[in-house]
Amino acid sequence: MIIKAHKIYFLQYEKLLRKQLLTEEQYEEFIGICKTNMRDPRIRPHDIHCMKNKKIISLTIPNTQLRVLSLIVCKPKLSIFVWIGKHREYEAIIKNKRNCKNFIVSCSDADDMECL
Repeated sequence: MIIKAHKIYFLQYEKLLRKQLLTEEQYEEFIGICKTNMRDPRIRPHDIHCMKNKKIISLTIPNTQLRVLSLIVCKPKLSIFVWIGKHREYEAIIKNKRNCKNFIVSCSDADDMECL
């Protein structure tokens, strides 16, 4: 699985590290799991139905209260991490389907994003 991340995602990630809500070790373990199998039960993946033909997957970073929103685009083997944050913030995002539309990116946007 190729995983890329949106620039806003990286800013959120750095903020979580500074607040000590996430360690680099926890994050590296999470990324390793994702690269191997995005459907691994340790990261408790589930689909969020936001827009027709757009697939967003919610993932849990093990042993934390943090969630990641991942958008599957272009090809089934490309995942773009578009958001990372606390579970409470995540619930507010998915509570209203219109909120998750803010995280939809196009295939062409993925070309400029950094691989994880």
